[in-house]
Order: sequence, then structure tokens, then C-alpha cells
Amino acid sequence: MKTLKTLLLIVITTFVYYNGHSSEVKIATVDINKIMDKSPAYNEAKEIFNKKIQNLQKETLSSTENLYKQYEDLDKKRNVLSLKEYNHRKNELKGKEEKLQKKLYDLKFDIDMQVQEIQKVMDEKLKEVIKNIAKEKKLKVVLSDEIIFYRDASIDITDITIKRFNKEIESSFKIVHKINNKNYVNKQIN
Repeated sequence: MKTLKTLLLIVITTFVYYNGHSSEVKIATVDINKIMDKSPAYNEAKEIFNKKIQNLQKETLSSTENLYKQYEDLDKKRNVLSLKEYNHRKNELKGKEEKLQKKLYDLKFDIDMQVQEIQKVMDEKLKEVIKNIAKEKKLKVVLSDEIIFYRDASIDITDITIKRFNKEIESSFKIVHKINNKNYVNKQIN
């Protein structure tokens, strides 16, 4: 709520400042969520990372089940093994479990880093597109629909932003495939 109040204060201050220095303040709005929903690059990146996460979850389940089975087998042999041998094997399993947890953490971290890298590229490209549209239309302020309670549809530049963003992100989108091919998640969990 404090952030919303701060943003509204900035908007009002900007509006008052420009009203005192210009006869007309040109303001526009964009719907960031709609832009992302209508972006093939964004949706493809989301799909790629969802598949990576699903694969990681499958591998995690499989590896965890395998480790659990090994613990069960060891428990069944508890009466047959010496205490020293039993503890030795149990410690080996704990070591495997720790390695598995570390590997899973590293893979999750790699996926998160890839997502951040893609998001950064897309955010920068979107800001660039909005800035260029604002200059062309001689806009003083472009606001996100998320902080607007009411607006006239005539000040919405979302559709033109979507068209330009999709056109310009195509060249930048090659980064998605480059990152996807870095082989982060294709590591096998043992």
C-alpha cells in the first residue's frame, strides 16, 4: 500500500509539474500482463522452463524413490550386518542423499538464473520499445495499468507495444535458445 501511495504521489507531482510548464500533458498506459500474454517469445520461454522444472521434478522423484528403497533394503539387512557395517552403509546412503540434495539445488539454481537472464532481456527490450513509442507520440508519461484505477481507452498504447515488442524481441529471443542449449538441466541425477 505504501508503494502504491508513493507511485500515486510521483504521478500527481509529475502531472502538476507538467501542467505548470505545458499546456498539454500527454500520458499513456500499457498493460504489461497483456503484453506478456501476447508475446510468443515470452510464452515459449515460459514453456521451456516449465518443461525443465517438470523434468527436474521427475528426476527428483525417481532419485528420491531409489534412495528410499536403498534405505529400506539396508533396514531389512540390519539384523544380518554387523553394527559397524550397518553404520558404514547408512553413512554412505546419507552421503548419497547429501550429494543428491546439492545436485538438485544446483540444477534449480541454474534454472532460476536462466529465468532471470531471459526476464532481464525481455524487460530491457520492452522498456526500449515503450520509450521509443513515447518519443514518437511525444508522451510525457507512460504508466502501467496496474497502478491506474481509471483511464480512457484512447490513452492505451498496449496494442502497438505488443506489435513492436513481438517484432523486436524475435532477434533478442535467440538468447532463449542459446541459454536453453547451455545444457544446464540435461545433467543426469545419480
